[in-house]
Amino acid sequence: MENPGLPLSSQPSDGWNQHILQEDGADVHFIDFEVTSRSTGITYECIFAAEFFIERLAIYYIQKDSGNWSDFRTIVLEPANTFGLAFDVALDDFNRDGQEDLMVTVYNVLEADTGGKVYAYEIPETFPEGNFTKHTIASGFFPYVLPAGTAMSPGTPETFYPSKDYEDSRLPDGRQKKPYIFLSGDDDGKHYILKPLSESPTDWSYEKHLLIDTNGTTSGKFAIGDFNGDTYTDIITAGYTTGIISAFTYAPASTIVSTTTTTS
Repeated sequence: MENPGLPLSSQPSDGWNQHILQEDGADVHFIDFEVTSRSTGITYECIFAAEFFIERLAIYYIQKDSGNWSDFRTIVLEPANTFGLAFDVALDDFNRDGQEDLMVTVYNVLEADTGGKVYAYEIPETFPEGNFTKHTIASGFFPYVLPAGTAMSPGTPETFYPSKDYEDSRLPDGRQKKPYIFLSGDDDGKHYILKPLSESPTDWSYEKHLLIDTNGTTSGKFAIGDFNGDTYTDIITAGYTTGIISAFTYAPASTIVSTTTTTS
């Protein structure tokens, strides 16, 4: 949508001028990011899209200095109708090697025996050229069969640290420790924590921990932060189907004054 550059009082009555960039593309979740090629020094504006309904995973990009999204290019990481239901995406330097990576959650009915999966892709230093190395972070997510619509699992991933001290600590080589990954199970009714098993940038193995089974068909959203300022991370999880919100903290049990559970 093209910004006309007018004050709020003078906006056009029919809204901003809209330009269709891509049809049958990004439909549920996508994120924008920038990446600079280490080989050429060129910076690119990118959109990383989980294309749920056509079962594809793609990156749309342009050179940043051009600003011309009518002439974008596409990198297809996973072709249509083979990858599965690509749901949510995330961007972070997951292995803390100094280069940002991409993450996606997906459920493929053709691989229902192994369940839904979490994949990470390393962005090549020579972007947009080069291979996106793919890693399986977690698997074995099995959604309930819903009475209507399409069930899938897992849902939304988000990185976090269990405490401020853990986040600020450094490894002997000066690198920051890898973050944990919080993960909504979506239509399996659960919430998970993925803990890295190694601090090596080349080791992408994680241990999957079940934080809570909401005992419903869909788990819902979550929130992560230090909500009471004690330097320990707190987690709020929603049980969408059951209507229950649960609270967790990494603070030592001896420091917790009281616990209240509220249902609605």
